[in-house]
Amino acid sequence: MFRKGKSGADKPAANADADDALSAPPLKPFSRTGSHVPGKPSRPAANPTPPSAPARSLDIPGLSGRRGENGQRGGGPADCLTVGRDIRLSGEVQCDRLVIDGQADLRVDGARLLEVSEGGRFSGTARVREADIRGRFSGTARVREADIRGQFDGELEATETLIVREHGRVSGKIRYGRIVIESGGEIRGETDTIAQPAAPAPADED
Repeated sequence: MFRKGKSGADKPAANADADDALSAPPLKPFSRTGSHVPGKPSRPAANPTPPSAPARSLDIPGLSGRRGENGQRGGGPADCLTVGRDIRLSGEVQCDRLVIDGQADLRVDGARLLEVSEGGRFSGTARVREADIRGRFSGTARVREADIRGQFDGELEATETLIVREHGRVSGKIRYGRIVIESGGEIRGETDTIAQPAAPAPADED
């Protein structure tokens, strides 16, 4: 006599898991990205174009101050000479425009404009058309027009106009065609006017 066995539900848990594993479909191999589906290969571009390299500018010593086609240097006039704040210059200079930011002991003849900036100092002789003195000048200057905003010591001849600004100080031997002194400006020393040529008399009518 045999006893009726138990139903499949009474099987041990280990045997049930083994049966489920055998009945499930096999897993696909893992891809590099960790998914069960292998990744699709990337398609190469039809016409690969390498990235254009940015243009490089070469800094060559000695070329930064070279004149361009328009005859200018560094954005300023080609015939302008500037003496920097930490520069001391002596000798003889010929140029159209002379700007003094530092110290200069020069002989200047025939320049159009002499400009002495605030903090600058000029000593020597200058024969120019116009002078704009914002700093300190000591020496001799013969110009058409002089605009003094700083200090001038020496001999000055302004054949047309001498302007002494509010903080201007002029001392020495001064000659001028006409003079304009703003409130606060000072002038000391020997002064004299330059006789202006008389206007021609109108012709007599017959």
